[in-house]
Amino acid sequence: MWNMGDGDWIKYGWGKDMSTSYTRGDLLQIDLLSDLESIANTGSLQAAINAVNRIVKTCPPPYILMCSGGVDSQAMAWAWYMSKHPFRIVSFKYVSNGIWFNEHDTLSLIEFSTMHNISIHFIDFDVITFLENKLQEEVMKYDCDSPQICTHIQFIEYFNEGTLIFSGNTIDATGAILSYTLLGLHRAAIAKTHSLLKIIPFFFLHTPELAYSLRQGHITKNDCYSFSGYPIVRPPAKFTGFEKIKEWYDIFTDRVPSKTKWRYGNRGSHRIFDLLFRHPYQSMIGDGKYQAETVQQYYKDKYL
Repeated sequence: MWNMGDGDWIKYGWGKDMSTSYTRGDLLQIDLLSDLESIANTGSLQAAINAVNRIVKTCPPPYILMCSGGVDSQAMAWAWYMSKHPFRIVSFKYVSNGIWFNEHDTLSLIEFSTMHNISIHFIDFDVITFLENKLQEEVMKYDCDSPQICTHIQFIEYFNEGTLIFSGNTIDATGAILSYTLLGLHRAAIAKTHSLLKIIPFFFLHTPELAYSLRQGHITKNDCYSFSGYPIVRPPAKFTGFEKIKEWYDIFTDRVPSKTKWRYGNRGSHRIFDLLFRHPYQSMIGDGKYQAETVQQYYKDKYL
């Protein structure tokens, strides 16, 4: 059984016994262990500030927030801002061949930071070189077939001390929005954490108080943040930062032979990017584990 979160409050594993070993056909089981009655009335923003305070007490400075342009990043930054503890926002610019590929994904973060006079430290990252030359190494090392998550894992190499904090995922009315692929960031955090560097892969799942305070119910996550007191700037759409990269690869049709297109013909996307950097790795590792369902036994059995 694996664990994560402050105090290892989230347990996960494979099959009914939550084993650490994957067997063909097993589902990823996630058990959110907590006493929900005692935290049901905690406001989200206060719960987030409480989580910041706990991080500062147990993790080494400096505190570095790994932010894209999404609402999760903004909400995490606001919690740190309101906590009055020192922090630094770092955002990676996907710059290759003179193109800033994820500029559209950073605009909301830039607007948010300008409104509140919060500075952003940008770091240029040659994303095309990474995809072409190092992605496979990260995929195999952390058993993660997502190009986006493997890119985020690569960001960790830029730091050797302090605490890196990713906003990660929230939970909704049915439990944690997690999968084995998303947990690749957690596996990397375990592998890369050492005496001078601490990595928190899922800030909004760090404590049960914070995780359950953001239960979305029947409203959108954006509304949930807004109603909870986070002054987020809503992007025009939900971005991954890879939209323009996929468009750039669309023109390289000659890089994918017909037999490869036929082999992955039953996959959801036939775009060149996915044929080059996603589908082959889904076939190389996991053997179906990436379609595993997340099962929040405790939460569903007791509260739904």
